[in-house]
Amino acid sequence: CDREARRLMLCDPELRRQMVEAFGVETYLPDGALNKTYLASVVFSDPAKLQQVNALVHPAVAADIERKKPQFVETAIYFESGFSAMVHPTEVWCVAAPLELRITRAMLRDHATREAVLARINNQLAQEEKIARADRVIWNDATRSVIEQINSLLS
Repeated sequence: CDREARRLMLCDPELRRQMVEAFGVETYLPDGALNKTYLASVVFSDPAKLQQVNALVHPAVAADIERKKPQFVETAIYFESGFSAMVHPTEVWCVAAPLELRITRAMLRDHATREAVLARINNQLAQEEKIARADRVIWNDATRSVIEQINSLLS
């Protein structure tokens, strides 16, 4: 879903217009690329701005999912995004990992500071709540094979 959200923010003219109207021309770089650093600094420091970007992007992504009808949809924010009210899968799987491991992975992946990663995590539903709401859980904690867990869940 993150990839689709970025694609839509780049390619959907109406969503681009709404993003610029809501967050300013700084939302996009001069070459037309999404200014992720700027946008993250705005929305993760202001809960109202985070809610505003979510209200623009999440319905666009949900509509895209409904149109494409994929077999699997991956999103870290299924419940808090409102997708649970817009997209109705057969099952919800949660991929879980210890907090420190999630922080380290996100810092490496996004080249972000610990504080920036924690700000994102703190704007999400607690992992324990996601686990409680999920139909199945996969532990991605570097102690168990994710592939074996998936194969076990599918058999």
